[in-house]
Amino acid sequence: MMKFFTTPEEFPYEEGTLLDFAFTLDQNTYQGKNSISFIIKDIRLSERDFDTESIMLAVQDYELYRSGILKKHLCSELPSREDFKLIYVFLQRSKRRQFTIDSFLYDFRRFLEKIQPGVSLFSIFKILIILDIMNELHLIEYKRSSSDLYVSIRDVVGKVDIRASGILRKLKEDIKNA
Repeated sequence: MMKFFTTPEEFPYEEGTLLDFAFTLDQNTYQGKNSISFIIKDIRLSERDFDTESIMLAVQDYELYRSGILKKHLCSELPSREDFKLIYVFLQRSKRRQFTIDSFLYDFRRFLEKIQPGVSLFSIFKILIILDIMNELHLIEYKRSSSDLYVSIRDVVGKVDIRASGILRKLKEDIKNA
């Protein structure tokens, strides 16, 4: 995928975030002039304490669950009303609507540290389930493409009861039966 003229809001990482890049350099000739292109093949967080591999394993657990298989260790991942509130407030305060899964988790963890130091960290499984439920209840518009997330808050009049979610009811039932 090529991106030209990407705005800061479209870039999945915030200014000041330390990143690792995999890239190639290509030499181009156009109308007799040589130039060098810097082509980024992959980007990821460079944080030492940020375990990208465990994030990808959690995404696999989420994908397995959405296909009908709940792993035992996920039975503690039932989101609470407070969990929904924290994700919603984070989305309201975020300037960006495009994230990668790791940038969403990283930014959300930084947000949590600012507003509620010491709060237990969220797993990617729980975050993706919450986003699915919020989308189902028309609180957000949400699309996921591989590791890219596109999230925007919808205008909602009144309160929305999360218990109306079929996804949440199924998760509760699956955890109960596990």
